[in-house]
Amino acid sequence: MVDILGLLTIHSFYQERTTRTGLFQNPIIQVVLNAIWFKNKNDEGAMNPNFLKEGIPLPAIVLVFTVIECCLDEWQTGQHVDMQFTAASYKHKYENYLKTLQDFDKQMKDIGIIPKLRQSLTKWARKHTKILDQPAVRIVQIDDIDIESVKKDWEGFDDLDEEKEADKNCSDVVK
Repeated sequence: MVDILGLLTIHSFYQERTTRTGLFQNPIIQVVLNAIWFKNKNDEGAMNPNFLKEGIPLPAIVLVFTVIECCLDEWQTGQHVDMQFTAASYKHKYENYLKTLQDFDKQMKDIGIIPKLRQSLTKWARKHTKILDQPAVRIVQIDDIDIESVKKDWEGFDDLDEEKEADKNCSDVVK
């Protein structure tokens, strides 16, 4: 039987729990994140610029951790028991995860683990939903040859004569 109580710690978020490596890299985090907000490119997370601009927001990651804990709670007895995921029943767990990650972020500010985590989760969510990166912005330039050509086109330009001609043509069409 799986050690559910052992999984109900921060250690369950390691990629390799026994060696304690890959903290916050357990694949279940991305699986749950994708299931909640990134099922396809029209899903809520994929359409929300706040989710894509600076990476998945920390409160959203904390919610994923809390959802995972609820799922583990459902199997705590070794048999599946439905648990209601409500604010009343999981608020304190959510707040605990949030404080833990905020404190961790402060401790690791020089390494920037939480911002890297947010960006990494975003990158994989984008791949999952097949959202393409924005194409590079093309710089449009007018070169010297174009400048000379434009000068010739516009020298002596007088649209008053053309305006009279356009008015006449419009009048003919309306009749």
